[in-house]
Order: sequence, then C-alpha cells, then structure tokens
Amino acid sequence: QSNLIRTTPGTIIGGQLQKLFMDELCERQRHHPPVSACPDLARIPTANAGFHLFVGSAEAASNATMMQELGIGAVLALGTKALSEVETVSIDILDMEQAFLMQHFDACFAFLHRQEQRHVPTLVHCVYGQSRSAAICVAFLMHSEQLSLQQSYDRVQAARPCIYINSGFLSQLALFEAMQCQLLGSSPAHATVSAVSPVRRRSWLT
Repeated sequence: QSNLIRTTPGTIIGGQLQKLFMDELCERQRHHPPVSACPDLARIPTANAGFHLFVGSAEAASNATMMQELGIGAVLALGTKALSEVETVSIDILDMEQAFLMQHFDACFAFLHRQEQRHVPTLVHCVYGQSRSAAICVAFLMHSEQLSLQQSYDRVQAARPCIYINSGFLSQLALFEAMQCQLLGSSPAHATVSAVSPVRRRSWLT
C-alpha cells in the first residue's frame, strides 16, 4: 500500500505518521457509541446546501413513513437489496477488511453527483450504517469538496457518532487521499492501485 497520506489538503506525510494517524483513528472508533444509541439516519452537511445527504441503516431505508417525511428520493445501498420504492442503486460489497471498496467509488460518486445536481435528498445506507455507508460518504466528501480524510471523517462522525469504518476501508481511504482524491492520475498511489490485479483486488492487496 502507499505510505503517503494528506492530513490536510496539499500536505503529504510519510509512513510512520500515517500509521500513527490510522492507529489513533481505529482506537478512537472503539469509543464511539453503539448503533442503538443513534437514530436510524442522520443528515451530513455538504458544501451544497441544496443537497440533503443522509447516512444510515437498512432500518431507515425500510421505514417508508420516515423516508417520505424527509423527502428522500434516492438511495445508495451498500451490501443490501433495494428496501424502498425510490430510485436505488445497490452495490454488492461485504463489510470485510479485505473487500476492495475503492472499485465502487466511481459508480457511487456518479450516482451521488447526479442526485446532487437534481437536488434530490439521498440516503446512503448499509446494514447498520456504520462502516460501508460511512466510508462511501467520507470518500464522497473527500472527492467532491477536496477535504482531507480527517476532515471528512469528522464531519460524517459528527452527524452519526456511531460510525465504525473497518480498518481495510480506512486504509483505502488513506490511499485515496494520497491519490489527491481523484480516481485517475499518475501519482505513486495511483500506480499502487493500477498494479493490483483483479484477483488480488477482490481481497484488497493481501
């Protein structure tokens, strides 16, 4: 994996500091409140005030009354089937450290940007609203607003305190940050991803 990470936009630091940052983030997550202490969904503030982005659980997606009250008209489902009648894109991804989440960034970003342009309130959910959905929301903020991993994570966690992104996904978010939050490029971080064979991508650089 790349040994570079940006703690703030434009600032690159090396492997030892990256490991310290990741260790601290993983330790911090251990003290987050349980899912039962949080509402089924929460709105994440975005730079575009006209776009209402929500992160939550499958329970939220299946609550038709709440979905209607919030005006949610689109759903990005990570690892679950469509649970509501609104427009839904389902991404087949397991919440496992070795799962290659980054391969789905392009499809997820395209869907979210389309809803943003249409000003359609959108829910991103997985089963518990802790790992897969939170990771995609963090990545989307990094990509769309050019925020650092720390800034994006803090914003999502402030909205939904119980998030707990698995360490494999966090590593991919750190690599994405080293890619300047762009899927296409010629940096060492991009080369790292390009060099991974499809077979190995399925088990995330293991």
